[in-house]
Amino acid sequence: MLSEFCTGDHVDHDPAHPGGVRGLAASAEQYGDRRAAFGFSFRVDGQTGESDQACTRWTRTARHKGAFPGVPPTGQDVRTTGSTRHHFRDGKICEGWWHHDRAGPREQLGASGG
Repeated sequence: MLSEFCTGDHVDHDPAHPGGVRGLAASAEQYGDRRAAFGFSFRVDGQTGESDQACTRWTRTARHKGAFPGVPPTGQDVRTTGSTRHHFRDGKICEGWWHHDRAGPREQLGASGG
């Protein structure tokens, strides 16, 4: 499914993954791990674009349903805001830069650290 939206050499830069997540297989694994821990949805709060780039400001709402490092499943809802800048090539995302509050969800779940 990611291949519909992303190039084969897609790279995601995310503070949760220093060094980036490179390629469709690594991206699918990353998203699978997140989906196992949280059922989530995104709301687009604003978006702008120019040429081959777009920036989206978003709110993610998630229910903590699975293992999250250091926190057993709580069933609790958490909310995070952030933004993502995507670079496109041939109509598909080839690179993304994610900016979000990593500590917020842990604090909402009653855990410490980030």
